[in-house]
Amino acid sequence: ALSEIQDRSDTGDLSEPVHRLSVQTVETLGLSFPDLYDYIEYVSGGPEMSASSLATETTDALRSNDAERFLDSSSRLAAQFPEDPAAHVLNAWALLLSWDAAPTRDELVLLKDRLTELDRVDPRSPYDEMLRAYIYRTSGEPNRARELYSRVLTRTDLTPAARAWVLRQRSLTLQQTGNTEAALNDAEEAASLEPSNAGNLVVQSKAFEAAQRGDEAITSSRMALALEPHRWRHQQRVGLAFARAGRLGEAVPFMQRACEISATQEACANYSVSLIGTQRVEESRAAVDYAESLGATAWGAYNLACFWALSGEAAAAIDRLGRAVDLGYTDALIK
Repeated sequence: ALSEIQDRSDTGDLSEPVHRLSVQTVETLGLSFPDLYDYIEYVSGGPEMSASSLATETTDALRSNDAERFLDSSSRLAAQFPEDPAAHVLNAWALLLSWDAAPTRDELVLLKDRLTELDRVDPRSPYDEMLRAYIYRTSGEPNRARELYSRVLTRTDLTPAARAWVLRQRSLTLQQTGNTEAALNDAEEAASLEPSNAGNLVVQSKAFEAAQRGDEAITSSRMALALEPHRWRHQQRVGLAFARAGRLGEAVPFMQRACEISATQEACANYSVSLIGTQRVEESRAAVDYAESLGATAWGAYNLACFWALSGEAAAAIDRLGRAVDLGYTDALIK
């Protein structure tokens, strides 16, 4: 674990190996360490599963943000190790990420079936409630999500990383309902529990933004990007923080980089919005044409609606907004 901490020191991805080092230290001293539930992306399973090449493939796919490979390998992992709760947790997370990117009823059914299997092998698992709350949050039911997150946070068997994940998810839920002070409190507690996790800093940036603290939102987003410069969403978050602080010209390079890295409709439509907002009309038209050619997603269609609204083309804006709703868009920004 110490060697892995040294290997990861350049990336900032330290929470998992530091936790394992602490466990090893306690065990070496002949003491007992409580059996805690970890952050979903850190679970490794029992000795047999964690030593398998398939577990390594699944972990690599997750950490490289390869959603398709993560879903495939985690599905095979759950089939190969049906009695290991970690296999079901990882596959449930992969299914949820896939559903969140492009919601379909079939994927939701598969996810619920996987959670049923998880409950069978580990009835005490908190991941069922954590993932169901995520579904509620992203499906326009923030109050139900908040109740579940709050219940999970009363548990005493979560690692700091797991607690931080639940706190940042509840922060996002509170932001949806306009409770900005509580949202910021949750985001700051999450960041204090796991300061090297870029996800905590992203949520903190969003909470600062909701509280009209634009400079702090920019700082947190840039810290997240420094930790994980390869993540296009972090590039986009910096761009959004600049844009919402009224510094649209500074947002453009980050939006452009997010589009280049991801080649997704969401990021590339956002890039076209930033260009039209800075009166770079010809460049914005080329950018929006490219965005329109990419695979349609709920957020992609919503961002296209923003572009056409800003361009004064109401019919096109309404059309893309309707498409966003058809694809599962439920965010309160639609107002």
